[in-house]
Amino acid sequence: MNPPPRYFWQTYSPELTRSITADVLRDALTGYRDLVELNFPRFGAALGLYSIFPVRAEGVVAMPADESQPSTVMYALRPDTSSAPHDQPVVDLSRSDEPDLPAGPFWANLRQDRSSAFRRPGIVHQKALLPYHERQATNLAYRWLAEDLHAVGWLERTVS
Repeated sequence: MNPPPRYFWQTYSPELTRSITADVLRDALTGYRDLVELNFPRFGAALGLYSIFPVRAEGVVAMPADESQPSTVMYALRPDTSSAPHDQPVVDLSRSDEPDLPAGPFWANLRQDRSSAFRRPGIVHQKALLPYHERQATNLAYRWLAEDLHAVGWLERTVS
């Protein structure tokens, strides 16, 4: 490409970036579920993310037209009542040219989500989710597990 892109994601088409990001989230959710079921089978219900499985990821991949800004992924993880516990997680991502959180009914409805002792509904704003890095889905699954273990007091602090 001439001139060379500033960010690696700029070498991908917007649709390919959205698709790869959706695959990373789907694989991370499956990996997280497998980690909990293999290592904490009796305590899964006490873990924040696992307690809402089956889960659905909905969000936006923001790819600003201004090439001086990196891409951003904003998503929410919510219970999916239409899926069975071991179905492949549903990931529904759209694409936006706006670098900030887009307005819309989905984002407004997050405020109405119920919370529990282990789960705080809301948007996860991930500037660091770079789908073309190696092991990104694995790293994300372990990050979610570390956050859950920290929340129940089994881990002193989360790992960055």
